[in-house]
Amino acid sequence: MLDIIFFLFKTIGIILAIVIGIIILLLLTILFVPIRYRIEVKKEDIFQLNGKVSWFLRILYCGISYTRNQLIIKVRIFGKLFYDSSAIKGAKEEKKKRRKFKSKK
Repeated sequence: MLDIIFFLFKTIGIILAIVIGIIILLLLTILFVPIRYRIEVKKEDIFQLNGKVSWFLRILYCGISYTRNQLIIKVRIFGKLFYDSSAIKGAKEEKKKRRKFKSKK
């Protein structure tokens, strides 16, 4: 009977140690992996800003571009496009065109 209780405590202890180890590994990764960034600003005839921010081997990536009063933001997670502000603006413009086209009929 005592052997069964010790076996249960042993397995529960191993599982807790693994969970705590994973949590500590994630916290250390968040704390010690640097955030990389690069910003380029040009002001000739027009103002241009290009910026890139990435974290943890580009798992999380954000690109920012500002030209001619137009801000474009792109966010990628694991290389897959997660958010694109230019696609949203394009979709809004298409809806406006559809409305205008339907109202003309």
